[in-house]
Amino acid sequence: MNLRVAETSSWPAIERAAQAVGACIKPGGVNNERAKESFEAGEGVRYFLQESRNAQYQWTTVGYIRLHRVSENPGNQLWIVDYASPFWYRSIRLAHQQLDAPLLAHKSAVDDGDLAEHWPTLPLRLPRAEGYAFHQCSGTYEANWMLVS
Repeated sequence: MNLRVAETSSWPAIERAAQAVGACIKPGGVNNERAKESFEAGEGVRYFLQESRNAQYQWTTVGYIRLHRVSENPGNQLWIVDYASPFWYRSIRLAHQQLDAPLLAHKSAVDDGDLAEHWPTLPLRLPRAEGYAFHQCSGTYEANWMLVS
């Protein structure tokens, strides 16, 4: 599969990606306004578009990845994957390659476990993540996280 991941600063592009996967932040979705406000606040939330090539070899948006910064110190950043749809470790790795900081992700049985089998697992509690006005991982911030590499 030809896949690429690129960070976006465009809310309409995020909405189109959310529409593609039927996410709750799509236009008219139940969490659209809260997610938009969180994104426009500009601190600690980043979105990456997932794109794949279609049969005509054109790039098509197939989903997105949302990251939250969970470190207290902006100079020493730590990010988590709050949401990814589709949840592909390959996409998460491509997003990580664009960060200048560590990235943590949850384990998922949906994807290629071989890719992530050597990522270290860390039992962490991330209280800062619970403070975001909008986040997907409600109640799951005290869990085992994998360090993306």
